[in-house]
Amino acid sequence: MSGRIIFRGRTVDVSPCGIKVIGPPPASVTEGLDVWLELKVADPRTKGVRNRVVKMRGYIRRVTDIGDWKSVIVVILESDFSSGLFGHRS
Repeated sequence: MSGRIIFRGRTVDVSPCGIKVIGPPPASVTEGLDVWLELKVADPRTKGVRNRVVKMRGYIRRVTDIGDWKSVIVVILESDFSSGLFGHRS
């Protein structure tokens, strides 16, 4: 799937069903928009500081102004996120 980057930010809250991201105001982020998230996470299968990219499909549930930045909450519909990343085993 191809696309374009509409928002770059930092995760501030992650759960198995959603992610909250904050960052500079995105140009075209609106509630209800279907999106793909790419999240860099530590790869437990490698030694040292190595990251892998986890891709998640979801939709934007809420966009909120927080000063000069925005808060974007994405509900996750599908991902290759391992539940072990949240501290529990599947």
